[in-house]
Order: sequence, then C-alpha cells, then structure tokens
Amino acid sequence: MVNTFDFAKKEFVNETNGVYDAGYETCGYVRLRASGKREIKLTYTESKVFMENGKRYKRRRDAEDGIVLGDCDRLKVDGALDFETFWMRTFRYIQIETEGEVCIDSF
Repeated sequence: MVNTFDFAKKEFVNETNGVYDAGYETCGYVRLRASGKREIKLTYTESKVFMENGKRYKRRRDAEDGIVLGDCDRLKVDGALDFETFWMRTFRYIQIETEGEVCIDSF
C-alpha cells in the first residue's frame, strides 16, 4: 500500500521586515521562485524571541516586536531560481532576507 499526501498551498500573512506568519506552527515544504543576482536567506522559527542582556527569552511568542532566530537556508541566485526544500520544515514564521538585486516572484 502506498501512502499519498495532499499538501494544500499555505497562505502567509506578510508582516514587517520580510517576516511571514503561517498563523500556527506547521510542517511543509517551502517553495520559492526568484530572479536576479546575489543571495536569499530563509530563516525558519516556531516562535519569536526577545534579546535582553545577551540572553534569549520567549514571552508572547507571536509578539510583533520579537525577532526571528532559527535554522536557515542560503540560496545563491544567478538569473532564475526555482527552489523547494528537500526536507520538510517546521515553522510558524519565515523571514526572507535578500542581498543584491533579487526579486521574489512567488513564495
């Protein structure tokens, strides 16, 4: 017997500074299409944290002024890029940072 999965497309809420909110902790494959030249950094986290005196604290995990710290993927873009993670990622927030002349066509 073969197991099949029907993954629905998840809509994200765009916050500030390139942080996208899935609304709740979720698992899935991240797909991104971009064009341009330089680099993209995708940072995944389940909750936002706060830094005080060099230490990390989790308070209200969805607070707007929290920061995104977690594992990341770094992608080199030279022309067109179609990216999908090889493994599933667990996240609520994804922060997209670009360097150079990179345009995110779809996410």
